[in-house]
Amino acid sequence: MNMKRLSVFGFRLSVVGRFASVVAITGLISACASQNGNPDAYGHIEATAITISAETSGVVLEVGPAESEVVEAGAMLARIDTTAIFLRQRQVQAQLDAVNARLRSVDAQESVLTEQLANLDREIARVVSLRDGGAATEKQADELDGQRRVMLRQIEALNPQRASIRAEAASIRAQVAVNADQLTRSRITAPIAATVLTRYVEPGEFVAVGRPIVQLADLRTVTMRAYLSGDQLPEVRLGQEVVVMADAGDGVIRDYPGTVARIADRAEFTPRNLQTREDRVNFVYAVEIRVVNDGSLKIGMPAELRLK
Repeated sequence: MNMKRLSVFGFRLSVVGRFASVVAITGLISACASQNGNPDAYGHIEATAITISAETSGVVLEVGPAESEVVEAGAMLARIDTTAIFLRQRQVQAQLDAVNARLRSVDAQESVLTEQLANLDREIARVVSLRDGGAATEKQADELDGQRRVMLRQIEALNPQRASIRAEAASIRAQVAVNADQLTRSRITAPIAATVLTRYVEPGEFVAVGRPIVQLADLRTVTMRAYLSGDQLPEVRLGQEVVVMADAGDGVIRDYPGTVARIADRAEFTPRNLQTREDRVNFVYAVEIRVVNDGSLKIGMPAELRLK
């Protein structure tokens, strides 16, 4: 703010000193500007950018959209070679098939032993009946009872063997699930409908896990970040309808309806990009204005705010 601008309001201000007068005059100018339909604050258009990174390593086979292209949610952004993962999956699946075969073999052994035990129980009952009638000896009954105890121990021995095989199968199934997940993640898709801001890789490049692939931003609704003085703060509330003004070309300033989405709860020093030293030493509050974008508002574009 220079002396020439302040003279309009009938003030005389020395370049050196009078800091308190500068603050008072700044508030007066803001009030007058609002009443005259001039901007109450200045800022820039912003949007929340999302960087999509590789979740598997490999050679990039395909990168779908170009920069500035609009994609829908779920659209393919890039595809990474999955040959190594596919071969590992086949190997692990073969191991799982072998383990399942062993488990079936144990189950078959148990079925055979169970059937033999049932036959032995019938034989024991017959021999006991004969013994009681004097047609069989006690030794015959004892021998059959001994065979029965051995057979029961054989059946019981199958349980820990089966548990071990099932644990091995569970471990292999987890590997199968991991490989299947990596196969899915090798196809990178858009989490939201958005515009492609930057492509970081091209087909043929090798990428590691975490390597940025593309950067997206939903430009259908953008944000204007501006700063208001403490004197202006009582005029603003969340959800308030305001007017955002931006250059439409050929010297035309276009108005966009906006809604106050955020008001900072703490004061801060005015950003360094303001022009005058007097403005920079004042405390201000950041506000964010949501604006529905018809495609003409771009990230970084300067904008002006007028409170209704």
